[in-house]
Amino acid sequence: MTTVTSTLALPQWARRSITGRLKLVLATVQRCRDCRVDVRRIGEWYMVHDDIWAQAGTCHRGYLCIGCLETGIGRTLSARDFLNVPVNYGAGQWSRRSTRFTDRLARTP
Repeated sequence: MTTVTSTLALPQWARRSITGRLKLVLATVQRCRDCRVDVRRIGEWYMVHDDIWAQAGTCHRGYLCIGCLETGIGRTLSARDFLNVPVNYGAGQWSRRSTRFTDRLARTP
């Protein structure tokens, strides 16, 4: 028996390329789960290590601004908490960073 999978059964976002999906995400408002601020608009779109999310008790459900994440973990973030990925250190579309985010990227523990 042969199974035929049609792309018509996939949701529209799943039929997009990786770049297309990223553009779709970037075009939407990404609100902090706790205070509801748009984290992209304020320049706090970032990635931290999984253990930081675990300390905050978020389990990757939604987004947190840096202030709410720090409240959740009970301390100020430092450079070692952030992943070495373009969203944190890159240029271009990733270059917009809040003063708070820039400070944390330069902070040593």
